[in-house]
Amino acid sequence: MKVSELLSSEEKWTKEALARNADGMEVHELDDDACSWCLIGAIHHCYPRETDRNYALFKLKKSIYKLFGYSGVLGFNDNNATFEDVRKVVEDAAI
Repeated sequence: MKVSELLSSEEKWTKEALARNADGMEVHELDDDACSWCLIGAIHHCYPRETDRNYALFKLKKSIYKLFGYSGVLGFNDNNATFEDVRKVVEDAAI
């Protein structure tokens, strides 16, 4: 699964935690109860192999900088981004 598929709706995206369960409680991004993820948590969930994860993160950072001039993924996700912004960078990064 790609990040673009995982974060297909705003309800599946979160801020200030790698992942959350249906009650909004913070959980591990690979937990079966996880139902929303931040950008980093979504990458970890979708790309279990470290090399794939690193490449996806590289592509995401590049897209965030290209589209928004921002260099940090967590800062972008937690402070600056709307869900529409998240969708734009994920689609641009093709992850």
